[in-house]
Amino acid sequence: MWNAYKFVALLGKDNKIRVIDFGQVNSTQSTTLVGLIINRLRQSNDVVDTINPRLLVRNWPPAFIEWSTKAVRDAFFASPLFPRLLNGDAVKDAIARGVKDGTLAYVGKSSNGYEPFHYQCTFNAADVEISEDMFIITQETAEAY
Repeated sequence: MWNAYKFVALLGKDNKIRVIDFGQVNSTQSTTLVGLIINRLRQSNDVVDTINPRLLVRNWPPAFIEWSTKAVRDAFFASPLFPRLLNGDAVKDAIARGVKDGTLAYVGKSSNGYEPFHYQCTFNAADVEISEDMFIITQETAEAY
């Protein structure tokens, strides 16, 4: 069976199908075929366990001042610019780390501005809500606020 699987096709960052040739595959390379594929995709950062908050800032949609946490999560499933996630909580972890180090702020919108407003403080991933009502903002927007 190992010799039957030599190629993996996935959507590349240029929005075209990218074919990865695994070469001669055998059972000594990994305990499972899926494990072999995941490890190879990890090496090329096509699949990741964690996200750096700066990745969100670098790929910030120019039309948004506030980016809903739901839209952030959905971007990882819709856009080839973002890596595929192995950990479902990776987005929450990235937001929490971004809040702690000042890369991002986690906010809600109210008639009085941003409430709640979490920026450069201890913040747990468990406190991040993935919804249309909660947002992240950049460091510049947080400091201006």
